[in-house]
Amino acid sequence: PIAWLLLLCYLVQTGIHFVSTYEFFLWNVQSHGGFLYASNFAFVSGGEEGGLFVKISKLLAFYIPFLTMGVIGREITSGSIKLLYSSPVRNYQIILGKYLALVVFALLMTGTSLISVIYAWCTIDYFEIGWVLVGWLGMFLLACTYIAVGLFISSLTSYQLIAAICTILVLGLLSIVGDYGQEYEWVRDITYWLSMRGRTETFVQGMICSEDLLYFPTVSAMFLAFAII
Repeated sequence: PIAWLLLLCYLVQTGIHFVSTYEFFLWNVQSHGGFLYASNFAFVSGGEEGGLFVKISKLLAFYIPFLTMGVIGREITSGSIKLLYSSPVRNYQIILGKYLALVVFALLMTGTSLISVIYAWCTIDYFEIGWVLVGWLGMFLLACTYIAVGLFISSLTSYQLIAAICTILVLGLLSIVGDYGQEYEWVRDITYWLSMRGRTETFVQGMICSEDLLYFPTVSAMFLAFAII
């Protein structure tokens, strides 16, 4: 039930944000005339809070921890983990199965924003659909990485609220880790690579960078390996 409640809240928040941004875009066109960067305005820089993708990146950091907080811990608390261990599956298969299920849910969650994309594509002239779809890919990869982190934290404690709070803290740490150890070259290289800050910006700006494209699957695999261990 928590997952569907989170999805409903996500739909309402992103829908309201897109409508307000789109309305502000139309007002700008009618008031000032000329042509604005429609794709960028609607999904990247529009309004005071940024476009739709900027809003989604903030919402995912809040919603994903509450989505993953009981994925493993609830199995331990209820005792159903014993049934999983007694079934003909290995430990890594349990973790990967839960992760893939959450990835499908993340695809559904982020996929709802494609409704806004299609609507904007049909109503805005010169809409850059390729640019926007690359930005959506960045949001999906970000959600998958958040899920891997949350899954690992959930395997450490049976207290769901603690798991959610710790996941938020770890995600925050991954955002600021690039600021530390800058005076040491070998530490700087590690912290810079681990830093999640700015990884989705290249996608949102319509560019696919190989470094960022590899970052999300690699970090996801690392935290899944931690969960399996």
